[in-house]
Amino acid sequence: EQYEILEEFLENPLMVSLLYLTYHYKGIVQYKKPVFYRQVYDALYEGHDIVKGDGEIHKKKTGLDIDGFNDLLSAMGYLSIYKGKVSFDRNNLKQLIKEALDIYWHEEEIDVNDVIHDILYAIPLFIEEGLEIKWAHKSFAEYFAANFICYVEKEHENTIVESMMKTTDNNNLYNTIDFCYDMDAKLAQEV
Repeated sequence: EQYEILEEFLENPLMVSLLYLTYHYKGIVQYKKPVFYRQVYDALYEGHDIVKGDGEIHKKKTGLDIDGFNDLLSAMGYLSIYKGKVSFDRNNLKQLIKEALDIYWHEEEIDVNDVIHDILYAIPLFIEEGLEIKWAHKSFAEYFAANFICYVEKEHENTIVESMMKTTDNNNLYNTIDFCYDMDAKLAQEV
């Protein structure tokens, strides 16, 4: 059962490299899904330059610290899952980022183009393929959406999850709901 989380990762070369990065960063692999994904995020935020070995430090143009960027990604993940989109053209991604920034930050303080730079290069949780920019893996959007629901919007957590469960297309929301239950065991009893 502990290796269940790894099975999905081992099917995708990008995810295998993230698994390696995380192991290299912490020396262990967490088997609780939310802890594992947070560890991947921490490794990408703090340590991906070290593992790359190119000696180049990718500065965070946004200037957000690890927790501030986590909150921004959480808002972006929630909006992505809410809209049912994990892949965007540049204009739609800019709109998503503006909406996420409007939740906690004033748009003029953080430039949308700096966020795009950071999510592609400094903290590469998104990849660019042709004209599309998408989450490196849908599970990251789901993790960050659950993080938004369970930690950032904690006071509305039950209402949001109940609403997600009642949607006719809740199969697409299963992993987000599952992350929520892993993050807050009481939630499963209350909803």
